[in-house]
Amino acid sequence: MKIKGVIFDLDGTLGNTFPVIFPAYRYALAQYTERKFSNEDIISLFGPSEEGVLQQLIPEHWQDGLKAYEAVYRQISLSETQKFPAMEDIVRMLKRRGIAIAVVTGKGVNTANISLKDLGLAAYFDIVEGGAPEGVIKPACMRKIIARWGFQPREVAYVGDAPTDISDAKEVGALAIGAAWYENTNIDALKQQNPDELFNSLDGFRIWLDVAIQNQFGDMHLNGFHS
Repeated sequence: MKIKGVIFDLDGTLGNTFPVIFPAYRYALAQYTERKFSNEDIISLFGPSEEGVLQQLIPEHWQDGLKAYEAVYRQISLSETQKFPAMEDIVRMLKRRGIAIAVVTGKGVNTANISLKDLGLAAYFDIVEGGAPEGVIKPACMRKIIARWGFQPREVAYVGDAPTDISDAKEVGALAIGAAWYENTNIDALKQQNPDELFNSLDGFRIWLDVAIQNQFGDMHLNGFHS
């Protein structure tokens, strides 16, 4: 069975957007709470979209908080977002070779589109599914996209940098691909979820894709963890 579609997570997978996320959250929350949020504190809140996170933390002011968050995000995104070298080449290659591609992220669609634009990737993706205030909906989004494409789940790879990305992909029946090319990715946590493949470099990921979209691979592995 060949790979016919690839769905990407965004933050930490398509680019390093955390230098935008962290200060945007800190600014928005500082307007309404005296609590100081570390980067680890903020990461621990991921699951719901920004709307949902702010509803939990500042329920009386979440709407104004969201406006502040998105304003700062938009203001600093272009200068602070860090591209992963070769990512655009990989996405362009997939499009050129007729592979369906999409984005499924836990962040809101507004900030997802800002990041995709500033990463130079927006033009490649016709489908961008964001998160929801109530919590994780990635599996439902994946199923919707796979059904829209008309593929079998195992003909689609989901690529993400978080352990939950691996478990969400497995829940759907898609190939679960661990993206460990972001320097702060918790590789051990990814390994514990037993991804179908795990890559610590985009070069390794590109080589695997080249094989997977050409050949029947079944349970093909290239030794599990690839540099």
